[in-house]
Amino acid sequence: MTSEADFIVHAGWLFSAAPDAVAEESAAVAVKDRRIVAVGARPDIESTWHTHEVIELPDHLLLPGLVNAHTHSPMTLLRGVGNDMPLHEWLFELIFPLEAKWVSPEFVADGARLALAEMIRAGITCFSDQYYFPETIATVVSEAGVRAQIAVPIIEQANAWAKSSDEGLRRATELHDHWRGDECITIAHGPHAPYSVDIATFETLASISEEIQSPVHIHLHETAREVSDFRLIHGCSPIRKLRDIGLVSPRLQAVHMTTLDDADMDIVVENNVGVVHCPQSNALLASGLSPLVKLVEAGVRVGLGTDGAVSNNSLDVLQEMRAAKLLANKASGKNSMFSAADFVRLGTIGSASVLGRDDHIGSLETGKWADMIAIDMSSPGAQPVYDVLASALLTASASRVTHTWVGGSPLMRDGTLTTLNETEVLARAKAWGTKISEGIRA
Repeated sequence: MTSEADFIVHAGWLFSAAPDAVAEESAAVAVKDRRIVAVGARPDIESTWHTHEVIELPDHLLLPGLVNAHTHSPMTLLRGVGNDMPLHEWLFELIFPLEAKWVSPEFVADGARLALAEMIRAGITCFSDQYYFPETIATVVSEAGVRAQIAVPIIEQANAWAKSSDEGLRRATELHDHWRGDECITIAHGPHAPYSVDIATFETLASISEEIQSPVHIHLHETAREVSDFRLIHGCSPIRKLRDIGLVSPRLQAVHMTTLDDADMDIVVENNVGVVHCPQSNALLASGLSPLVKLVEAGVRVGLGTDGAVSNNSLDVLQEMRAAKLLANKASGKNSMFSAADFVRLGTIGSASVLGRDDHIGSLETGKWADMIAIDMSSPGAQPVYDVLASALLTASASRVTHTWVGGSPLMRDGTLTTLNETEVLARAKAWGTKISEGIRA
């Protein structure tokens, strides 16, 4: 006797990213009521599940939806601006002034839609965002059908969205209450960084976060300069000060973490802090390199983030997986420290764990949401396929993703977006590019 599924996907290969998982050939996933109800060999699924919709993808690798654990989606509209500048000067002399001039609800909505089109095409089904007008981003994300953690920005300097950090904290609580219990949108606190948020604000945030159990998403230990400047003022590292305040816990999502001494590492391990590794952004801005090997060997929860398109130029987690692999090889002097599966897990279940959502997404397991992607492995650049995960890790990019599902709903089918008007999104992005370019030249 068979059970009825909403649809079944048959794929040439499948990698569930679950513990101890290996890539399976000729596998299938059955979906019912937006959740995965069965995963396994094709004959087993066919013998126990029936459906009127069968999707045949014999040349594809089926993966869990990718999770981008750190980005600033509206900054797609500033893609590539000032990439040759050091981080501190780039941020304070170029980016902050540009944002002061251009950021508005319209800018944020159009930039977020551009990012969503790019991320859906790249197989990203969930991401963590941190930018101004987060209520606008949340609405756009919900309309597109993607999952997101919206880290509400908290920064001392007045901006187009909030006049002070106090206003940012108040609005974060309002957004948390508004989206409470939503299936796709979660709200976190997003203090910008130790150099842009006062200690008193961090102390207030520690109390609020503890009371409502909200995640805290922060740029932390991003550069050696940040850490050394902080030590001169406070006499300790940023993460030690945050620990003393009471802000370091498993809810802390520490982004970048390039400069860590042994004492800092102990704080991360002892408090089960989640770390977001952004290899390409850090390399492009020469910010440093997160000690991925040490973090993983110490049992730290590590995920991958692209950072914003303005400091990366690409929102492609597949490329981040490859960059993480290559940089880890260089740092360790070995190419056999981790398997291809380990790096695929970083961008799926690893990132989901850092965001506190690994109970529901990040792997293809029975009971989880049917967030899945399909990667075409038939192109000349992937052939022949001996080890499908190694081939995907070292050759695949966003252009090879053909299908993206969130909760069983197709956000991209055979390379065509279904929830966004791509022509309109691109037209608006080009219009912003023209306007901002003219402003920069003026």
